[in-house]
Amino acid sequence: MSAGSIGASELRTQIAMTLPMTSSGRQLEVVRCDAEFVLYRVREPDAAEPRLALVPASAQPGAASLGRLGHEYALRDELDPQWAVRPLELVRWDSRPVLLLADPGGEPLDGLLGHPMEAARFLRVASALAAALAQPLLDAREALRGH
Repeated sequence: MSAGSIGASELRTQIAMTLPMTSSGRQLEVVRCDAEFVLYRVREPDAAEPRLALVPASAQPGAASLGRLGHEYALRDELDPQWAVRPLELVRWDSRPVLLLADPGGEPLDGLLGHPMEAARFLRVASALAAALAQPLLDAREALRGH
């Protein structure tokens, strides 16, 4: 499946239908998708908060996709939830690998690209982005001072 050969909404529909639903009552909302991965917002009936699920778009993902999920999960202890989406678990749903992540809310930045944005919203996004990018640098600087 190639993202360039079909429209984004068609790709979302095709990908969303490839992940089997279980009898758990799990609700999935596509947040972002491309030819390699689908990012879902997941609502489970027994969970207080939604989580994110990063799932390979292919029913039979390649070694690179599986390696990326494993690598992102391995970084979980290095990521501060103040500036990063933290991986929680690497699991399987209906034999599909799934990386579960904390859901801080919001939307991916790439969804904001390609069309005009009002100035107030732009400034809110720019300010939040600058703070998120600055925090790891400030943390590293404090760590260096402590040594």
